[in-house]
Amino acid sequence: MIVANPLETMDAPTIEAAVLFSDGRSERTATPMPKPAFAAWLLDLIAAERGDQGCNRAGATSVPAPSIVTNRQPKLGHALAAVN
Repeated sequence: MIVANPLETMDAPTIEAAVLFSDGRSERTATPMPKPAFAAWLLDLIAAERGDQGCNRAGATSVPAPSIVTNRQPKLGHALAAVN
């Protein structure tokens, strides 16, 4: 998985990003969202790919998943960060 997001979000309180999968699929946040909510969404996405239960483990804060747009290509100029 690769997470792509604009460089402008590095110091911003919100993030809008795309997650690219090795099989060509992609998922994208529909709108900018607070970084803590994005982190929970991303961990749930990773867990779903692995077949785990996600962030809803004992002691974890449950955050509703944002709506997403699938199979859209990220804009050029996004920073890329490898996720596992």
